Amino acid sequence: MRFWYRKTARVIFTGVSHAQKSEPFPFLELDLDGIEGDSYYGQTCRLGAAGSGPIARYFGYSNKDRCENDRQFSAVSLAEIERLISELGLIAERKGEPSLTLKKGVAQCMAVNLVIDGIDYFDKLPPGSVMVFENPLGEDTFQRGTMLEVGSHSSPCLVPHSNIVEMMRAEVDPFWGPKERFGKYATAWQGTFGRVKLGGDIFPNRGVEVWVPGHIKMEEFALQDGFESIELPAH
Repeated sequence: MRFWYRKTARVIFTGVSHAQKSEPFPFLELDLDGIEGDSYYGQTCRLGAAGSGPIARYFGYSNKDRCENDRQFSAVSLAEIERLISELGLIAERKGEPSLTLKKGVAQCMAVNLVIDGIDYFDKLPPGSVMVFENPLGEDTFQRGTMLEVGSHSSPCLVPHSNIVEMMRAEVDPFWGPKERFGKYATAWQGTFGRVKLGGDIFPNRGVEVWVPGHIKMEEFALQDGFESIELPAH
């Protein structure tokens, strides 16, 4: 038998990334190459887009070399977006609590595919964690649902900073500027990415079960709240 930790959360945003932004889509279609229509779709990618790029460049490879695509999807939690909004000073500019529209707008600026509500420290999910999404053909069931595996965490990037500034200047104030650059506050809040294990469709406003391997010391990942221990057959 093997132990896992499990918690049910909810998908609130689905998007397809294009040119360093993501566009909201009513649902995502996934196969073993990734999200159909997404910039990161495929079994391989340029080394410059891979999480292991810095190590490979150290050993003489260039950004144009091809490698395994370890970023077929990217995801972030709603709580992480809320903290980022607070630190960047977006709440004060909107004069009140941030709306769901603003939160989704920030997600688009970060070029993420999924926003998950219910896992506060989503960026703490260790590699090997699995997400199983509610099957849209069933009645509140996760049987034979789309399955994603967490591979790593996103590195800080200044592109979302530029996107957020552009969004706020267009919607709030043409001279708006954040308190600090995005990268300073987003170092630990850039979410996570990984690969598709079993394809299918992912819809917003449906459930997702997050499974963390049982050998993980949950208190070290700030994940213990709300997770239950499940024992599964080894084979």
